[in-house]
Amino acid sequence: MLELRGLLLDACERYLQAGQRSDAVRVLLELARSAAREPTERNRHFRQALELADDPELRRQIAENFLTFRMEHPTLEKDRSLNHRLLAESGRHRQLGASLEQEGEIDRAMKVYVQAGLLDEIDRLAAFQGHLRDKTRRANELLDELERARLYRDRLTELGVLKKLVEEVPGLPSAAEARRDLESLESRLLGPRILLDSTALRKPLHILVSRSLTLGRDWECDLRLAGTGVSRRHAKIYAHEARLYVEDLRSVNGTFLDGLRIDGYIELRGETRLLLGQSATVHLVPLPTQEGQTPSILLQDRGSSQEFLFLAGPLTLGAPGSILLRHPAFEDSSGALQLLPKEGRLLLEPAPGGPTVGTAEKTLDRPIAPFEGERFFIRDVEFSFRQW
Repeated sequence: MLELRGLLLDACERYLQAGQRSDAVRVLLELARSAAREPTERNRHFRQALELADDPELRRQIAENFLTFRMEHPTLEKDRSLNHRLLAESGRHRQLGASLEQEGEIDRAMKVYVQAGLLDEIDRLAAFQGHLRDKTRRANELLDELERARLYRDRLTELGVLKKLVEEVPGLPSAAEARRDLESLESRLLGPRILLDSTALRKPLHILVSRSLTLGRDWECDLRLAGTGVSRRHAKIYAHEARLYVEDLRSVNGTFLDGLRIDGYIELRGETRLLLGQSATVHLVPLPTQEGQTPSILLQDRGSSQEFLFLAGPLTLGAPGSILLRHPAFEDSSGALQLLPKEGRLLLEPAPGGPTVGTAEKTLDRPIAPFEGERFFIRDVEFSFRQW
């Protein structure tokens, strides 16, 4: 077999020296079609035969055979340009165009369809190109918004823009990158349940950023209460049009506001005591806020001695009537830090006319959504935020 291969190669060389290209091509095809040879050798002989062939019909036949051979031997080294050439030489223009589209080479695909006169593919791809231009324009608009949000450290706007990139321009490289950035940002941003800790607070403060809060003994309740007669989902506190209401959720043993049983719902108008069932007592303290804004409520669970802040509207820590900051640094302050609910997350900003707020790297000059474990400093007093 090796002797025959050598004879064929010698014959091919003599034909080339004599200018007999068609005979050399015939010998190379004989070598390429030999199943006894290594696929890499056969691949090389097919390529040589294609390079030497002059007759268009012969080139088409070689390309067809070469293409079939490569499909039957997927372990051969991938060569996109060679595969494209074989599709073109064998007249498979529709398949070539589809391959180029899959690889993102839309303009080259359109050129193939035009040259082959494939009118249906031309119309389809023209419509797709128009759609792609619109998507690209929208992606560029969103990328400009994203750059501005990052420049101003507007993390919630950044989050929203990343979500739009993923949802509105799928398939573009910018959407794939946005998906990765979105996962990273969401893992760092605090959700609606936040634990605020500081030496200026009497005890760590559990914060729920929401427009409603459920109470009961179920694990899914926002505030779990133990006690005789407490239902799984017993009662709800919610905000509506800058007012706060308590609603009994058809509990078995009733919800009582300052001793009066609630039938349906009732508006909260001041500091009061909420009793669920026979023994679960929660002290409710509405906190002052800006005019026209929904007040927040401080809930003091007598059973666990914990404090919960239901943040339904803007709140200024350290302001008169609000949550006190028990530290000498704030004795002369009318407010140190403003807490703002937005889209189910917490925003921080300096209190109007209050002291400077900053991180270890930068002074806070606009609202910011805190990251998990991020620390802020006001008059050298640390305030840390984490999920609970």
